[in-house]
Amino acid sequence: MQCATRRRLGARRGARLPARLGGRPGGGVAHALRLDGRDRVLVLAPHPDDETLAAGGLLQYARARGASVRVVFATDGDNNPWAQRAVERRWRISAADRARFGARRRREALAALARLGVAARDAEFLGYHDQGLTALLMEGGQVPCARLTRCMASFRPTLVVAPAPADLHPDHSALGVLVDFAFERWAARRTSVRLMHYLVHELRGDTARTARAATGRRVLVPLPYRERLRKRRAMFAHGTQLVLRRRMLLTRAADPETFVVARDAACDVHARFAGGAPETAGADGRLWLSLQRRVRLGACGATTILLAVDGRIPRRLQGRLGHRSRVVHLRDVATGAYADTRILVRRAVHRLELGMAASLFADARRAYVKLERRFGFFDEAGWQPIALHAARAATVERARARRPARRDTHAAAGARR
Repeated sequence: MQCATRRRLGARRGARLPARLGGRPGGGVAHALRLDGRDRVLVLAPHPDDETLAAGGLLQYARARGASVRVVFATDGDNNPWAQRAVERRWRISAADRARFGARRRREALAALARLGVAARDAEFLGYHDQGLTALLMEGGQVPCARLTRCMASFRPTLVVAPAPADLHPDHSALGVLVDFAFERWAARRTSVRLMHYLVHELRGDTARTARAATGRRVLVPLPYRERLRKRRAMFAHGTQLVLRRRMLLTRAADPETFVVARDAACDVHARFAGGAPETAGADGRLWLSLQRRVRLGACGATTILLAVDGRIPRRLQGRLGHRSRVVHLRDVATGAYADTRILVRRAVHRLELGMAASLFADARRAYVKLERRFGFFDEAGWQPIALHAARAATVERARARRPARRDTHAAAGARR
C-alpha cells in the first residue's frame, strides 16, 4: 500500500525536486524559497481548497522552519452549484442550502489546514459572496481593501502570498487586484515585505508556455515525499470538491509549487502572465495598451472593458466594446454617469490596442484593465496591469507636443505688433 502510494506521488522518500522545472510550462531556473523563525507568512485564498492546492507545500515549509502562518479565505465557496448537486444529490438549491454548503466547506478547510500543521486559530474567513469578488471590486472595493489592509496590519507579515491578477478564475483575479491595492497602501514604506503570486487556473498550450517562460523572478517550494503526502491528505479533506474534479485536483496537488515575486515589478510580471505587450506612450497624450484576444470555449456575447484605478480618488469604469467599435465610452460604475474620457480602439489579428487618456491615471497608485465576455465563466486572460510610468511618459509627450504650437502663437502675435 505504501509503495503504491509512493508510485502515485511519483517521488522517492527524501527526494527533492531540482530548481529547473523540466517538462513544465515556462521551465527555467527558479529560486528556492528561504524562510526562518523570524518570518510571518500570510496566505490569501479565494475559496477553501485553494490554500492547499496552491500553497500546501509552502505552509508546511513555513511551519517546519518556525515561521508564523495565517490563512485568510475571501469566500466560503458556497456558490458552487454543480459540486453541491453532485454531493447532496439534489437539483434545486436554495439560499439556506448554499449557506449550509459554505459552512461545510469551512469545516473542510480547517481540517485540511490541521493536516498541514496550521491551527484553526490561524485561519480567518471574510465571508464574501462566492463568484462575487469581481462585482465587489467594481463597486469600489474600499471595504474589502480596508479589511485586507487590517489583516496585514494586525499580522505584520514579511511574506504575503495571493492569487495572480492574471488567473482565469474571476474570483482569483479579482482577489489578486484587491490584495495588490491593499498591499500598496500598507507596505508602501516597508521594503522588507514581499508579495508573491500563484496561478491555479492558467493558460494551456504554446501561448501559456511562452507567457510562463517570460515571467520575472520565480520562487520554487520543493515537495519532498513526506510533504507531498501530507498535501495529498489535506486535499482529501476537501471531499466536496473531489466528487467532480478528483483526478485533476490530486494530480495538481502532486506538482511542485511555483510562485512569482510581484513586489517592485508587478506590472511586468502580470503583463507577461496575461500575454500582453508593453505599454507605449503616444504623442497624443494617450497610453496605448496592447491586449491579446484568445478564443475560449463557451465564451460569447458582447465584450465589456473593465477599468479599476486605485489612487487618491479610486475609479471604477466600464464600457461595452462592440464588434466594430473604434471608440468606447466609459461609464462610472458607482454613479452610473458617463465619464469624461473614452477609449480609442485599434484592431489586429487576435489583438486589441486600447488608447486611454494618460490624465486618467494622474494620481493613480495602481491600475488594471480587463476584457469580460457576457457568457462564459472563465476569463480570457484575467486582469492586465497598466504601467503607470508609461502613462506619465504619455503626459510628458503631450506637453512636449504643445510647446511648439505655443511658440508659434507668440511669434505671430509679435509680428502683428
